[in-house]
Amino acid sequence: MPTNFDKLTKEQKDRFTQAQPFAAQRGLLKDEVSGLFGAINKRDYMVGMKDLLMELYDCPDYFKDTQTGLNVVENAALSILGVTTPASLGSAISSGDWDNGLLVRFALLMPEPDYAERPASPVYQPAPTDLIDDLRLLHERLPAPEMTELGWHAPSALRLNVACWAECQRYGDELRRLCDPHREVELDDRLKGIYGRMHVQAFKLASLFAALDWLKTSADAPMVTVEHWNAAQAICDGWRTSAHRLLEQLDKSGEAVQEKRQQDRMLNAIRQTGEAGIGLRDLYRNLNLSAKQARGLAGDLVRAGLIEERRMDRAEWFVAVEYVTGQG
Repeated sequence: MPTNFDKLTKEQKDRFTQAQPFAAQRGLLKDEVSGLFGAINKRDYMVGMKDLLMELYDCPDYFKDTQTGLNVVENAALSILGVTTPASLGSAISSGDWDNGLLVRFALLMPEPDYAERPASPVYQPAPTDLIDDLRLLHERLPAPEMTELGWHAPSALRLNVACWAECQRYGDELRRLCDPHREVELDDRLKGIYGRMHVQAFKLASLFAALDWLKTSADAPMVTVEHWNAAQAICDGWRTSAHRLLEQLDKSGEAVQEKRQQDRMLNAIRQTGEAGIGLRDLYRNLNLSAKQARGLAGDLVRAGLIEERRMDRAEWFVAVEYVTGQG
């Protein structure tokens, strides 16, 4: 109980008392979620938060944390809904966030390319009452925690009846084949983790659909049908396409744009030296780059046919290709 419980109003006490049995089940609504990712990657006080979020994703029956004393969480379930822009997200995350599995645990939703203006409604439109009623009914019908002599006891698990395992397995196999590195067009490595988990995401969606339909029956447990699965797979296929759009935007607003700017700066610097060209050492000192960065950028420009590499007293030397052609 909070130390100031006796000072709370009756409404506040009632709200806390009703929420207490579900203390491990929380939702986080973040208006600028890139701030969360940025803090996880850059703030010392957030060390361990990334691992915690990934562990809670699997809704463990029992989780303990001893960094600040013993904290025990039973039946953890955390949902995060956040919004941001591709530019903000790109500056907050690292390449490791794709590899370590953090981002692949989210459904990454991007606007459709065929954007159309959606005018605001002239009148207030409340949330659909049918949806609210169904969610309330689902909450009341699901097994609830029970108070015992030893405190709150977790509810018993509700077993699902599943009639779509074959479809789920088939979808997982199909996604793995799309991750095959020997395909003619290899999938972006950042997307392989998303593809690898998409069949799990689809099954979770199908289970939600089954739970809502279960409210209309007297069955002891929900039945996840092929129809539920087909609807869930269609949505997840849309999520996959959305993740591709996000990567395109991240590349446009992130490293790819920065790399192009650096290449343009280098090409202009080389062009300004005319037929004489310029050595690598002077080039990276003038542009405030490391030798490794300058050599990599120059190599890209050589392969693009924009500059030509020469040797001047064994030093690496570069001339813009239009001046080389002029000399010929």
